[in-house]
Amino acid sequence: MARDFRDSCDSSVFRYAPRRLPTAQALFLTKLSKHLVLLACLMIVGRAAGQPLLTPVGIFLLIVVAAALNCAGRSLQRRLVYRPPPRHSS
Repeated sequence: MARDFRDSCDSSVFRYAPRRLPTAQALFLTKLSKHLVLLACLMIVGRAAGQPLLTPVGIFLLIVVAAALNCAGRSLQRRLVYRPPPRHSS
């Protein structure tokens, strides 16, 4: 059964798919994470100035989301750069 699944995924549609979409996704995720970190920094400054928008837990969660998005974007970029050589079955 696993062999049938690999054969169906080996079609020309998957082999020659354009690489622009994952590249755009990686760039979008890293850019969004940078903007979220900037927003978190502004919220910390606003909290120090006495005008809090979020609680400290909310700011922490915003930073965690930004880190997760950055990690996902970087892993997509690494996946696009490194392409292992195809395995030949004999």
